[in-house]
Formats: sequence, structure tokens, C-alpha cells
Amino acid sequence: MGEGMYRWLRRRELMSEYNSRMAAKMGLQQYDKALAMELLKLMYDCDADFTNTFRALASIPSAEDADGHADGGGLSASRGLPAELAAAIPAEELTEEAAAGWRAWLGAWRAKLREEGVADAERAASMKRASPKFIPRQHLLQYAIEAAERGDYSELEALMAVLSRPYDDQPGADPKYTAPPPGDIENKPGVCMLSCSS
Repeated sequence: MGEGMYRWLRRRELMSEYNSRMAAKMGLQQYDKALAMELLKLMYDCDADFTNTFRALASIPSAEDADGHADGGGLSASRGLPAELAAAIPAEELTEEAAAGWRAWLGAWRAKLREEGVADAERAASMKRASPKFIPRQHLLQYAIEAAERGDYSELEALMAVLSRPYDDQPGADPKYTAPPPGDIENKPGVCMLSCSS
């Protein structure tokens, strides 16, 4: 087999795996490129927390009531979005235009979910298996490193305990383990801003 053919096959294999994983994160049986690309664009444009967004989608029901809202989805004051989803988007980024984009995407996504016909509870469980709630966020690692350098390993131990079960809800876990970096550390070199030499 020539190198060109190998690369083509490898690329096809990688795209197939990516499509399968993205479908699972979105709760879909089949990958939908248009829905996936629009979701990624919305998350990027709104500076949404990707981990928390994918996890929030698992809690949003596929049904809508007569007003077009989630049936029991806990609408937030954040421009008519389900509370779990709105929490993953910085409030200052959630303009009316952005919220309209999210609402349109949610409508198309819910329609696709209903078309596929998987029960919400089954879909939610599957989505949670595909999208971790807890990840090793850079700022949390930095806090653990700084504490360990002072001889205090408690932060490292707590972080490792949470990360040992990344897909579990862990209701007793400190909310900091799912929060984006605080403002004072967001632009700190070596933490959230890394260079090739870091």
C-alpha cells in the first residue's frame, strides 16, 4: 500500500471515530455534521465552556411545550435557554442575538432527538458516558502544583479523587472543579496562557 493510500485510509478512520464520538456527545445515534458544526460555532463564538456545555445537553429534554420551551427543562433568566446550558456560557457573551442562535440550534437538535426516538433517560445516560463532568483544568492543576511546592498535598489529593471518576456526577464535589478559571488567573502566563516554551 502506498503512503498516499495509507494517509487516506487513516484520515477516513480518524474522521469516522471523531464523528462517532461527536454524535455520542450530542446524544445522537447518527452524526449530523450541520448540527455539530453549528454547535461548535456557537460554543466558540460565545466563549462557552465546552466540557460544561456537552454535559448540560444531557440534562435537556427532547420535548418542547407549546411555547417552544423545554418541557420541565428549567428555563433560566438567561434569554430563554435551559438553566444548565446558560450556566456554561459567560453572561456577557449571551447577547440576544447569541441566545437566538442557541434557541434555533436547540430546536433543530431536539427535532433530531425526537426523530431518532431514544428515551431522554437513556440518551442522557449515554451522553454522560461520552462527556466527562470533571477534567484536569489547567488552573486547578496550577493550584495543586503551587500547594504541593509549599508541602501541602491536600489539593492534589482532592483533585485526584474527583478526577478518578470523571463521568460521575459527584454531587458532593466542590463546584470549583467544573468552573472555568477565575478572572485573576485567566491571563496568568504558564496557567491559561501557554507558549511553546512553557
